[in-house]
Amino acid sequence: MIKRASVADVARLAGVSTATVSRVTTHPERVAEETREKVLSAIAELNFVKSAAGLSLRRQRANSILVVVNNLGNTYWSEIFQGIHERAEAHNYDLMITTLRDEQGEERYMDRLRTGRVDGVILLEQTRMINDNYDDLCREFGGTPPIVGFCELPGSARFPHVLVDNRKAAYRATKFLIEAGHRHIAHVRGPDQKPVARERLAGFMEAMLEHGLTVGPDDIWISEFHRDGGRRIARRMARLPNLPSAIFFATDEIAMGAISEFATLGIRVPEDVSIMGFDNNAYADVFVPALTTMAQPREQIGVAATDLLFKIMSDRKEARRRSGKMPEIIELKVHLARRNSVRELAGALPLSKAGAPAE
Repeated sequence: MIKRASVADVARLAGVSTATVSRVTTHPERVAEETREKVLSAIAELNFVKSAAGLSLRRQRANSILVVVNNLGNTYWSEIFQGIHERAEAHNYDLMITTLRDEQGEERYMDRLRTGRVDGVILLEQTRMINDNYDDLCREFGGTPPIVGFCELPGSARFPHVLVDNRKAAYRATKFLIEAGHRHIAHVRGPDQKPVARERLAGFMEAMLEHGLTVGPDDIWISEFHRDGGRRIARRMARLPNLPSAIFFATDEIAMGAISEFATLGIRVPEDVSIMGFDNNAYADVFVPALTTMAQPREQIGVAATDLLFKIMSDRKEARRRSGKMPEIIELKVHLARRNSVRELAGALPLSKAGAPAE
């Protein structure tokens, strides 16, 4: 195995101290030109690469931000990435993107944070390792590590977050379907380990119960957050003796997979079944039919998360002061995007007075 040159090796070859080598690699303008040239020549001869592990995140800057996400293939993230890139570029910072699909990916993330190869992190997915190691990271960095999230619930976030109220938005989506005359409504939820899936299910149930509507055993379905999951759900739902008149999907990706599969099975949207999505992903408005959905301000999410991160990075004293207190939370609004995948039913039975739609 070839031994990598150290700072001491460079110092010996150049005939200078290790402190001088460090200054040349961090603040070359502070070193006399002749001495600087000796050090640079030694660095080139030894093929020296400065180890990021030797950097202290409190004193050095890598001018890069790490963005953490589980599934890069999901089109949901595209506009969020755009917002992050826009703000990072304005501050002359580079972006690094990593996935946390397995324990090895989480270890790489922790290593990058500890060794100073990034100045801050935007965490777009929930991860057990980060939660489990958060107290250690706080002690290591002398305060709140430079992490901003977009995945937790308001009451459970341990570090600063940008959030949307998934429960409230899911309630509004379901209420919209009810007001359109639908009474038999199903919900295709996400995996139980996803906080957003639980919140959107809670919003659906709240609206249905508030309006006196029954949720039967065939009205709640579970899918992964991707189109293949939607296709599988559509094939199973097509075998039901009575198809719901409307289905509220936890994400647009699942909804689009289901619409595509329904089409191959001869089930028309919205003529035979109305479809409501959630997210307003990159293809929602050009899909056929154009998807009615709860639109998250995705680019704004990226911008807000990045601005919050830079705020924390630039004021570490304030971050330390807030350590142990309620983390800063920014909540953004979700709005209903009405398109062609939901139809209003003519002659729908009126709701009872107790179950009348709320304003």
